[in-house]
Amino acid sequence: MYTRIPFVVVIALAGFSVRADEFYLGSIAGAVKDAVSSSSLGNVEVRVPLWPSSQQSKSISAAKMFLGAGRMKTLDDWVYTYTTTDNRGSYSISMPLTEASANYSVEFSAPNYNPTAISNVGVRANEETIVEELNYIDRSVTGPGIVSGVVRNALTGNPEGGVLCQLRKGSGIPVGQVVREVISAWDGTWSASLDTGNYAAECSKFGFATITRSGVLAIGRQTTINQHILITPLPKVGETRIILRWGANPRDLDSHLSGPIPGAGRFHVFYSNRGTNTSSPYAMLDWDVTSGYGPETVTIARQAAGRYRYSVQDYTYRGQQHSESLSNSEATVTLIHEGITRTFQVPQRRVATLWTVFELNGREIIPINSMINYHDSSTVP
Repeated sequence: MYTRIPFVVVIALAGFSVRADEFYLGSIAGAVKDAVSSSSLGNVEVRVPLWPSSQQSKSISAAKMFLGAGRMKTLDDWVYTYTTTDNRGSYSISMPLTEASANYSVEFSAPNYNPTAISNVGVRANEETIVEELNYIDRSVTGPGIVSGVVRNALTGNPEGGVLCQLRKGSGIPVGQVVREVISAWDGTWSASLDTGNYAAECSKFGFATITRSGVLAIGRQTTINQHILITPLPKVGETRIILRWGANPRDLDSHLSGPIPGAGRFHVFYSNRGTNTSSPYAMLDWDVTSGYGPETVTIARQAAGRYRYSVQDYTYRGQQHSESLSNSEATVTLIHEGITRTFQVPQRRVATLWTVFELNGREIIPINSMINYHDSSTVP
């Protein structure tokens, strides 16, 4: 259930009014690093445009009451909530929502860096949305660069040729002009020359789900390899598919799915108990990777009544108590469920070896995003 904050202040916006007791609370968290050196960037301003600044004194006053901290300002005829990154490049920003869910742009600015944004970030009431770590490019870095990688079938792990990828400049899910189109070769390889910047690749092929791969990075006068893309055959009616990808390190991240067995407790599908899609528990680890990047793919062929839980464990460093390798892995989980695609980014700058990503209960998707240390793979909760 969504919870509204009980203020009785009327906010006048452009053309309509919104009562402050109709606000919901949402938040966004992430991190920023230099694209070339990979060092964390502190004191980067992070802001989210909320609404036009008409009647700004009323809207800011009410929103300050709502947020408590009062980090609001106007810029270019818009009201923003804002914060700055800490010395580890991390940020968390609270925001009042006039709807239970909506998409926002997260904007970034810092001296010596060009302003940029992560587009179409979905924010939901009473949830913290984790966004991808921003590779922020110093304005002195210019010119074209080469990006390359391999497109793989997430269900089989095999290279996938004939995949059309349309690249747009920006992070998140940009909606601007397509600046380059590439088709993967027979061995799945793809490459493109792009002006310095962050890009998102929207990739499609007949019989496959269309997938957007954000975080494609082009650096002037450099070749950036391992910009891998995963694409999955369309799930059958009633199927749910979960796809994990990450970077070069750690070498081995593992998918864990637990769920109900009617009348017989719960199952646990992972690398040593891969399950089956043709009998109970009707869930299976389709593909397991131990050499970085992924994919690790799980399919639920038939969903039973009750709660399913999906987690990712850092198998490589599972015995360490102070590891941030999972948090720094660039891990991304894509969930295709009941015709809906949702993407989850691993929380950044956190000590943990287990990331509990989400739960499913019928059609309901329940984000969890908890990070703890947990070493025993066979008993992942």
